[in-house]
Amino acid sequence: MFQYIPKSMWFPTSVDIEQVETIEELEKLCKAGEVERVVIPFTYYGYGSTIIDDSNRRSMKRHYAANRFKDYGYSLTMSSYQFLKHWEFRELVEELQEQNPIFDDTDYSDLEYERKLEFLVDEIETELDRNDLFIAGNASSYWTKHYVKVLLEGTYANETEPIEWPSSVMVDNDGTTIYAEKSDIELLALQVQELSEKLWGKSK
Repeated sequence: MFQYIPKSMWFPTSVDIEQVETIEELEKLCKAGEVERVVIPFTYYGYGSTIIDDSNRRSMKRHYAANRFKDYGYSLTMSSYQFLKHWEFRELVEELQEQNPIFDDTDYSDLEYERKLEFLVDEIETELDRNDLFIAGNASSYWTKHYVKVLLEGTYANETEPIEWPSSVMVDNDGTTIYAEKSDIELLALQVQELSEKLWGKSK
């Protein structure tokens, strides 16, 4: 289904979303002057947005900066004029909706990595705190997270083997929830603590 914002005297104060089954129907509505803006698929923002949504929005805004796509109705949108004038925009909407929902594979992979790392840093810090452990002589949550992130990213001096963690962290089928098994978090927390002691000595 292809979504659009219909012409309305209340726009943009009030935004309604309607949809049609085919891109040809959407084109006809645009030509008839019944469309205010075309919703770009998989660019939803707000509660429940997926990693794909968030990646698409930021990478499209960067890639199409000169075209000034705008946020309306909790999605990134283009004007009906842009949709009709530029064949590549129509192709973009159709491909995202019917072929591949990811606009930029590299950006998606980067964002997925960022989200997984952020999740794991929080989980490991909590696990260390639960066991009354901290890193590099810093007992605060902020600095513990900082050093956990340094160790997981391997941005310390190349004196030891990096911690292999990516395969332990997964994205749920909803496309947004990050999770890991409790046993994996406990093991990774232990590896982080042991590596920190090799690099900086015991914290206690």
